[in-house]
Amino acid sequence: MRSLRPQVGVGTLHSGVTDSLHKTLWKRALALWGDGMIFWTIALFWIVPSGVVTSPAWQGAGLLALNVAFYVYRVLAHALAGQTVGKRLAKVRVVSTSGSAVTLRQALARESIPLSIGAISIFIAAAQASFAERMPMPVVVLLGILSIAACVGLLVDPLVAVVHPRRRALHDLIAGTVVVRCDPVPRAAV
Repeated sequence: MRSLRPQVGVGTLHSGVTDSLHKTLWKRALALWGDGMIFWTIALFWIVPSGVVTSPAWQGAGLLALNVAFYVYRVLAHALAGQTVGKRLAKVRVVSTSGSAVTLRQALARESIPLSIGAISIFIAAAQASFAERMPMPVVVLLGILSIAACVGLLVDPLVAVVHPRRRALHDLIAGTVVVRCDPVPRAAV
């Protein structure tokens, strides 16, 4: 039977060079897309069914619940298995920089940037939905600046991985983690 364990050898995670183990950018993007599609499919059947949720407040509460569930899922999946369903399908895994399993603390730290950006985005959406008509101009400007900051944060996090030799994103640097390939390990020739 073929193993899906990460191909981690002695010194591999500390070598500082991009090797096949760390070439994970496209696989990571595919994994995030896959996980997102799972949760947005749930949203289509839970939040948006016609006639069930008509109030914008209920729709906002549903989106908030969906976002919280998404982050909890990602934290628990990384802490318990080192990978989400999307990462498993993309054949990548999150490990600590020492090569050991990710701790709950590291999994929480990995999600700190997306969770912060999500919280800012939800705050902005809720403020605009609730107070749009009577919002003073300085508040509108502040919300615009917060929106731009959230977008910059969404761009900076993965861009760090593009330039980092081991393809570690900003959230990986914060958490002390690295994403590695876990392609099937070929059997040794006998």
